[in-house]
Amino acid sequence: MGDRPNRGSSFSELDKLAVDICSKGWRIKGIRDELYLQLCKQTKNNNNVNSVLKGWELFAICLEMFPPSNKFQSYLHGYFQSHVEETAKQDKTSVADYALYCERRLQMISKAGAKKGFKDPSLDEILRVKSAVVNKSQFGSTVAEVMEVQRKHFPDRKIPWILSTLAETVFEMRALKTEGIFRVPGDIDTVNALKAHMDQWREPTQDLLPDCNCTDRKSVLGVVDLLPKDNRLTLIFLIRFLQVFASESSSTKMDINNLAMVWAPNCLRCPSEDLKVIFTNTQKEMEFLRTLMVNLNTDSINGMI
Repeated sequence: MGDRPNRGSSFSELDKLAVDICSKGWRIKGIRDELYLQLCKQTKNNNNVNSVLKGWELFAICLEMFPPSNKFQSYLHGYFQSHVEETAKQDKTSVADYALYCERRLQMISKAGAKKGFKDPSLDEILRVKSAVVNKSQFGSTVAEVMEVQRKHFPDRKIPWILSTLAETVFEMRALKTEGIFRVPGDIDTVNALKAHMDQWREPTQDLLPDCNCTDRKSVLGVVDLLPKDNRLTLIFLIRFLQVFASESSSTKMDINNLAMVWAPNCLRCPSEDLKVIFTNTQKEMEFLRTLMVNLNTDSINGMI
């Protein structure tokens, strides 16, 4: 945790050490619990504030890259919960801030699994996580959290700037003339690198919609009306974006059904982990999004971006 003096060490070298540790944990599944256990030992009953915060920082970084085993998850959950009230004197970021962040990351990565891709964690990804503890990331955050941060920098914007910026870029790249657009996923390592880069600009978000089980027009539009304002405007913008592509299906070969199949998982997510339930819910999610693309009036966002 930096307790031992290292005269040649700099802040950048500590970050590189974090990259090395995370890379080993990401590649070697069998050492993950041991890494987390050592972090618990280093951050427990440690009177060195800087050392403790570095340990918690490494906790947060590791939890972005790989999960503990199922057996060790409950122990980590209890460990994080026991520190949510702690504060670090004379420091802007408290132990409680890290503990809350780590608890949330533990829940997410336990479901999603380790970082996808073939390349080891990069320095940019490490720096993104370090920043995300204080400045919530645009990736993996709720719409409300993204907008809370955005209002400090762009108070006049009504939807997440990253969404409108990426949409504009997609159109500029002649996506409306690209056959099969959205059907083939991007290279995961390139996507990870872009996420790290864009988060430094000051991260799309957790589920845009709550768990919905309705497909008829009246009920679907009713769900939209009940959404928090930020979620509602963001959803309307996204549906407008998809409606434009649906209108160009003769060129893209992506009609409403194709678009609903690709985009539904990004807007709705089944809360169950049962594969049969997930499969059954997929059809309802697609129908929900189809209904929105056909029936939702998106004129209300004109001039709001």
